This record gives sequence, C-alpha cells and structure tokens, in this order.
Amino acid sequence: MNHSVRSLFRLSSLYAVGNIVVYLLAIVAVSIYTRLLPVSEYGKIAMFNATLQVVMTLALCGLIPSMLRFTKEYGEAATLSSGLVSALISGSVVCILLIYWAPSLSRLVFGTPDYRSLLVVLGFIVVIETLTQPGLSLLRVKERMRLFWSIRIIRTAIQIMVAFLLIWWLKLGVYAVAYAVLFSGLVQLSTTLWVTRRYVTSPSWRLTKILFRYGVFHLFTSLAFWVLAYIDRYFLLRYCGYDVVGIYNLGYKLGSIVNFLYVQPFLQSWNARYLGVSIKGDDLDGWNRFFSNVIEKYTIIGVTIGISLTVWARELVLLVSGEPYLTAVPIIAGITFSLVIFGIHHALQWGIMRAATPIFLPIPIIVATLTNIGLNMLLIPNYGMIGAMSATVVSYIVLTAVGLILTQKRAQYKPKILWRIPMLFIVCYIVFVLTTMWLTPLWERILLWCVYMVTLYLYLATRYGAKGIIQQLKALTYSIFKI
Repeated sequence: MNHSVRSLFRLSSLYAVGNIVVYLLAIVAVSIYTRLLPVSEYGKIAMFNATLQVVMTLALCGLIPSMLRFTKEYGEAATLSSGLVSALISGSVVCILLIYWAPSLSRLVFGTPDYRSLLVVLGFIVVIETLTQPGLSLLRVKERMRLFWSIRIIRTAIQIMVAFLLIWWLKLGVYAVAYAVLFSGLVQLSTTLWVTRRYVTSPSWRLTKILFRYGVFHLFTSLAFWVLAYIDRYFLLRYCGYDVVGIYNLGYKLGSIVNFLYVQPFLQSWNARYLGVSIKGDDLDGWNRFFSNVIEKYTIIGVTIGISLTVWARELVLLVSGEPYLTAVPIIAGITFSLVIFGIHHALQWGIMRAATPIFLPIPIIVATLTNIGLNMLLIPNYGMIGAMSATVVSYIVLTAVGLILTQKRAQYKPKILWRIPMLFIVCYIVFVLTTMWLTPLWERILLWCVYMVTLYLYLATRYGAKGIIQQLKALTYSIFKI
C-alpha cells in the first residue's frame, strides 16, 4: 500500500489553512452581528442560516460526494458537465418550490408570514450556490487547493463586507445577510465557471443518472445530518425564544472551531483522495495498519485541540460577543467533543461510501437523528440550551457506534482497527470537559490543561522516545509546509 499517513495529513493541512481563514472571517461576521444587532435579531439570522442549509441539501441532492466518487472514473470533463446539468435541474426545482410556498414556509420558520420575501431571495441563492458546487468539487479532486481556497476566501470576505455595510447604513438585519450571500455567491459562481471552463463539454445523460442515483442516498444522509445539527434551533425557538436561539447558535459556532480547524480539513482531504481508491485483496493488512494509524493520530490531535479550546471558551465568548452571551460557554465544550467524534464516524463509513449504490449509508445517521429528536423533545422544555447540547453529544456517540457496527457487518471493506489508544484519549477528553466547562477561574483551567499536556508528552515519549517525538514533530511540520 503506497498511501502514507503523512501524505494524508499534508493534504489535510492545506484544507486546514483555508478553513482557518474562512472561519476567522466567519467569526468576524459573528462579532459584527452580535455587537450591532439585538440578540433576537441574531437569532433570526441563525434561523435563516439553518433554513439555507436544509434547502441547499435538497438542491444538491448528494452532488458533491457523487462528483468526488466518479470524477476519476469517468473523467473531469464528462463529470463536470453532467454535474452542472444536475445542479441546474435540482436547483431550479427547489427555487420554484421556495417561491411558491414562501408564505407558508415563513410561518413555519419564523412564526410569521412577514419574511416571505426573504425566502424568495433564498430561492435565488440556492440556484447560484448549487451551480457553483460542481466546479469547486472538480478543483478538490484535482487538488488545486490554492485556487479552491482563494475562491472561497474572497467570496467570504465580500459577503462580510456587504453584510456590514447593509447592517451599518441601511439597518436591514437578517435581510442584510441574505443580500450579502446572494451577491457574493454570484461572484463565486462566475469565478468558478471561468477557471473550469476548459472542462465543460456536452453532458452525458447516462452519467447524470449515475450521479443522481448515487447522490440520492447521500441526500437522505445529508438531510438527517441537517436535522442532527440544526433541529434543536427550532425546538429552542418554540420553547425559549429568539434570544436563546442566538446565544446557543453562538456557542455552536465557536464550538465549531475544531470543525473548521481540524475535522473538516481531514474529511475533505480523506474524501478527495481515498473515496475512489480501490483496495486489492492482498493489501488488506497494509490498509488495516493505515486505518489504525490514521484513527489514532486523528483522535490524539483532535482531543488536544478540543481540550485547548475548552480551556479558553469563556474568554473566547467575551472577545467575540461580550457578557450577554456568556451562557454559551458550556455549549462550546459539548459541541467541540461531538464534532471530534464525528470525524471518527466519517472515516469509518468509508467502506460503505465506496459502494456504487451505498444503500446502508443512511442507517447510522437516521438512528442518531431519531435519537436527537427524541432527546430534544424531552430535554429542551426543561433544560433549554443545556438540554439541546446534551442531546447533540449523545446523538453523535450513537452515530459513531452504529456506524462502527454497520461497517463491520455490511461494508465491502471491514477495517480492523486497534481501539485501545483512541478510546483512552476519548475518555480523557470526557473527564476533562466535565471538569473544566464549569470552572470560572482561568488559572484552574490552565492547570488542568498542563496536566493533560504532561500526560500526552509521557505517552508520546513512551511510544516514540524523546528523539522520536522530535522526529514526529519535524515530520508533521514538513508535511504541513510542503505545499
């Protein structure tokens, strides 16, 4: 097997650099929204973003994983052209439905028909965003990461500037965010079409059907993931109001630092590089060692980042939004843990995702989603944000456990992974979070963090030796900066 862990994490580092920049810009946007707008208006922005995510999921219909899965098999030109046709069809259908049902959806999402024009704007956003994704997916497959992230970063910067101007001068509130997304999306679409124009050719209707057939299983999975990530906002809106939704959304956004910094870069590089790779029967032992090594290193790095973020959660909330949002601190710890666990689940699903028709893919997320809905209904009326956070944590644990069981039972490739070290660090993470998330003095949190770092050093020294640790750090630094 010629696939190295260093190579995978080098590609992950490229995604990480871009994700960090985009996320820092997003934090700037959150700071603008929370400081210039009332908490309730920021809650409306959170509801708009949640609705945007679900309609985009419907419009894409699993197009992105389909592009990543079949581009190497059918070629860049045919897959891109067929993907654009798929995006145009599905995006247009969702846009028409949004415009037609705008009054009813406005009552459902915002509790009033007054925001039906906002949903009309959302319909046009869906068409633009959907048409952009095939070109961006092609850049990922070809690993043209500088270009991919340049487009994403410029788009995000434009979106923030337009939103700031509309909020500051015209006092548009949630409409400012919608218009900013629309304008910046047009810029991103035109740029993406320009840089990928030489790959556009006559579409293959046969390949279009293949993309749709493969994507429909990812559609159900993506919808279930949306429910898992966003349905708690709707329960919080019903039982607690827009203010609580805004505070919870801030905690979720800051807890997602680990997602943008580490989890998503890992998953993006994993899918782009290994989703279309075939496994030979005489190489199973090599792949098992590779999987165990990846899961162990992923867990150690993810736990370390998550623990470090938990230490500074209170100060981070004060820096970004101020004292009115301090009750979001426990949310950050729980969401951070959940997202680290999610990365393990996604890597384990690889054996199922490689199937031409991944019929078992939706099962783990459906079980986790039903668990999440049930826990939200049970906990949010009595415990509010803490109940929503607890439901999320339990649901992600269920997601990973069911995915592991299903992978070992039904996947084409059943990885044999050594779990002792990853589970040890996960238990350590849980103990640390439960201990520190309620501590107010910073010195107490830093003291516990130092205890963890010393423990980590002792483990690494035992495994690699003192010189081995230095060599591992040199290798990691080399892999990150070899761009």
